[in-house]
Amino acid sequence: MQQELEPIAYNKFKKMEINRLIIHMLGAKYKEDALFLAQAFSDRKKIQKNQLLMYEGMSADKLLYLEEGVCRGYLVGIDGAEHTTNFFVGPTFISDLSAFKNNSEATLCTESITDVNIFSIKLSRLYEILEERPILYKFFCTILERAYVYKQYRQASFITSDAQKRYLELMQGREKVFESVPQKYIASYLGITPQSLSRIRNKLR
Repeated sequence: MQQELEPIAYNKFKKMEINRLIIHMLGAKYKEDALFLAQAFSDRKKIQKNQLLMYEGMSADKLLYLEEGVCRGYLVGIDGAEHTTNFFVGPTFISDLSAFKNNSEATLCTESITDVNIFSIKLSRLYEILEERPILYKFFCTILERAYVYKQYRQASFITSDAQKRYLELMQGREKVFESVPQKYIASYLGITPQSLSRIRNKLR
């Protein structure tokens, strides 16, 4: 169940260099391909907490690699309210792929909740690399498959699970990680009010 809740979470949320992550997923015999892709990502940037990495209306032309730290993804409703849809826990990837594929502006906003280490690559360059090194399609297909599983599971959980069960599954093995996440964001992700989340937390103590 843990893998479904965070489909692109590896090594128990510890820092992992991108080439090691790719080798971990593809196998040691593809080390050269892993290094080739890793070198295409730009130099690491350290970004302080509470900074926007992506925002509504920006060009969705990059894939970000979150080496270390925690971010949240959210959408802005027609009333201007923020609705948390994702938590990204490094090491993982971040992008608004649907906007890129449709050649439209980003709708997913991403904010750093902690200090984070970020690498990036232009998606146009990424697709060139995938053409040059077909084995790397396997790597990104795995990422997309896990993202799809996550989305399906999250949608189903609002029908098949109550808020307490969704909270317990979100926290499973990640209590320390989520100590840095404001409760209002967790409540928004669960689809409940902060007051309801407080009652759930008190009940479980």
